This record gives sequence, structure tokens and C-alpha cells, in this order.
Amino acid sequence: MGLMSASLYYEANCTLGEGISYDHRSDSVIWVDIKDQTLYILGSDRKSITKHRMPAMVSFVCLSTHGRYIVGLQTGLYSYDPKSGHLKAIYPTKEHPNQGLHWNVGKCSPHGDIWAGTMRIEASISNQGTLYRLKRSGDVTQVISNDGVFHSICWHEDLHRVYMIVKSTRQILVYTYKEDTPTDIRLERVIDLPPALGYPAGVTIDEDGMLWIAHWDGGCVARWHPETGQLINKIEVPVPLITSCTFGGPDKSRLFVSTARSGLSDSQLKKYPLSGSIFVIDTITHGLEATVYQPADHL
Repeated sequence: MGLMSASLYYEANCTLGEGISYDHRSDSVIWVDIKDQTLYILGSDRKSITKHRMPAMVSFVCLSTHGRYIVGLQTGLYSYDPKSGHLKAIYPTKEHPNQGLHWNVGKCSPHGDIWAGTMRIEASISNQGTLYRLKRSGDVTQVISNDGVFHSICWHEDLHRVYMIVKSTRQILVYTYKEDTPTDIRLERVIDLPPALGYPAGVTIDEDGMLWIAHWDGGCVARWHPETGQLINKIEVPVPLITSCTFGGPDKSRLFVSTARSGLSDSQLKKYPLSGSIFVIDTITHGLEATVYQPADHL
């Protein structure tokens, strides 16, 4: 693959930019600032931006029908209409059997349901998270319980391989399952990242089945082969805290990258003034179009 580089796409200054996605319906880049409780929607002209303040920490956003989104807040899973600003609860956290949790990751699978994971709010408590599946009916079921904290997720095109990042252990795992029995899962470890590249934070997949990983405290996005564990390409980003990435653009060849500035010292912020901004990498591969969640009418 040829030489690739990251360039500034939008100077956002997010405290903890995360969950970046591309809305092909409006040619917009969307992401959240978890700590600032804000959802961003940026048009392709990079000038028309709207900021949607949420009532609690917001960790992810997924496309839904009629221009809506599914958002994961500290208080639960909600349907959000950006035009009216209306939030509708789908699965409140108060109904969750555990306490002190928030939703930290969520994406819509190629077969139309949303997989979303929780983690403890207290960062010092590790390996306590549950992965759920939000079906089109609105029913929520457990997929994996208390088996680590997952920080990102993506699917292979065959629909039955789910790649997940466990940031604390620098591992990328693959779960193989059957669609009719999604809790019948076989776990395998496919990649162990070297400490020199920081921690894996976000992951997406291209049309060739290769994984693109955002490296927190590694200052780069890297392309990995999930079958061999080989590092194929590493693209430097001019900030240290890379959080997530997604393919977008008309031909899905542009890789959009979110970053953070949380925890950086004054001297680090002076050295990396674009921390918290959105970057873009023009690749010579293509990603997969995000699936739109299509809930039942009552949702």
C-alpha cells in the first residue's frame, strides 16, 4: 500500500473525542465528546457543524431510520432526533442489574442489531463489563457477561466474526458465533499489540478484511492483518491520544480519526495543540458502509 498521511479535518478541541462514524445519508462525520456530553455532526463542507448537548455522558452514536441516531448515554440507550432534539429511552441504565456502569461502546452489526457494551465508571476497576445486543424489536439480551471491558467492535463481512478491542491488555480478540445463537461464542486472541504502540482504542475494518486500529498513547493509526497478526502500515497522527476511526466519503476510502486531549499536561498540549481534533487519511482501500439500525415502529 502506498504512502499515506494524516491531515487535519476539523479543529474540535474535544476533551475526549470518541465514537466517530460517517453518515452516508447526509455526507456527515459524527462523533461524541464523552466528558463534554456533546454529539457533533459535521457536514462535508467542514463549516456546517451542529453540537448537541446531552443530559449525561455520551459514549457512542449509531445511525437509525428517519435521520435519527441511537446514542449510548450514562443513563441508558436512547433514540435521538437531531432535528427536534428529542431523546426517547430504549433501555434505561436504571433497569440494569449492576450499578456504577455506563455504556462505552456500540455499533450496528451488518445484520441490523446494535451490540453495545458497558464498563465501570471508576476507571480503576477493570475487567467488569457486559456486552448486550439491542434487537430491532427493542429487546435487549446479554451476549457476554463480565468478561472484560471492550473498547471497540467491528464485523468481518461473513457476519459471524466479531473483532473486539480489550484496551487494558493490548489485545484484539475475535468472537465467532452463529447468527441464530449469538451467545454460542468461541473466543480467540488474534493480535497482541507491542507496548511501543500504546493501547488499542478503536477499530474498523476494510473491504479486504484488514483491521484499522486507533492507538491511544501511540500517536498513530495502523493497519493489521487479523489472520497473521502482521502490522501492514502505520500512519502517524500529530497528536498522541488517538481514540477511534471510521471509513467514509463518497467511495468510503477516507479514514476519519477522532482524538483526545484529556489528561495531557500543559507542556504536552503546547507540543500537540491539535489534540482533540478530527483528522483524515486518504487511503487506497475502501471501508464498509455503516449499517442503519431499523427499529420496530413503536421505537
